[in-house]
Amino acid sequence: AGFNAPLAGVFFALEILQQSLPPLKPLPENSTPGSDPNDQTRWFQQVKDDYLSTGTGPITAVLLASVLSALVSQVYLGDSLALSVPSYQLNTPLVELPMYLLLGVVSGMVAAFFSFAAQLSKAF
Repeated sequence: AGFNAPLAGVFFALEILQQSLPPLKPLPENSTPGSDPNDQTRWFQQVKDDYLSTGTGPITAVLLASVLSALVSQVYLGDSLALSVPSYQLNTPLVELPMYLLLGVVSGMVAAFFSFAAQLSKAF
C-alpha cells in the first residue's frame, strides 16, 4: 500500500497463502473425453472439497488488510509514493550501457549461485 499498489499487495498475499494449499491432483489417467463421467465428477468434487472447503476467511482477511493499508497510507502519504526515484539521464551511453550489461550478467551468475546454494542447503 505504501507504493500505491494495493492490488499488487493482494495478489502477493494470495500467492503466499496458496503455498499452504495441498498440491492439485491430476485427472485420472483413464479419464478421456467421453469416458466415464463419474470419474471426472468425483475428481471435481475432490478438488472442490480440498481447495474450497477453507471458506473465504483468508481471502476476506487479505482484502480487508489491503483496503485498510491503502487507506492508512493515503491518509499519511497522500498521493506521494513511499519510494521516490529521481530522474536519471545517460551521460555517456557507450560506457554506461556495456557496464549495465556486465552488471546483468554478474547478477545472473550470483543469482544462479544463490539458488544452487539454497538447494544444497536443503539437502542437509
